[in-house]
Amino acid sequence: MALRVPPQYLPKIQGLLELPDERVQGLLDALAKSGSKFNTNDLAVDVSKRTKVPRPLTEGIVNIIATFYKIREDQNIPLETFVDEQVGSCAEERMDCPSRQDQVPR
Repeated sequence: MALRVPPQYLPKIQGLLELPDERVQGLLDALAKSGSKFNTNDLAVDVSKRTKVPRPLTEGIVNIIATFYKIREDQNIPLETFVDEQVGSCAEERMDCPSRQDQVPR
């Protein structure tokens, strides 16, 4: 069963999906370099400074990732399975991202 994403999180997910691949890679690199932080807001501030991605978008993305991490941990399933079956199907059902549709294997 796919996750149900509350409507208030959809714009942040859509914002992430609409970023060019280079910006997404920049976010991933910044997350990897940020190391441990006390809370998600501190992590988001650090990532935003490193990437120049607007802080509200970075905060939303980091909070969503943290929430997904907690859900996956509770379900005790492999990451790839969680992303494919839970996150991916949820995003496909709720989002329309034409800029990436041709890149997503079906």
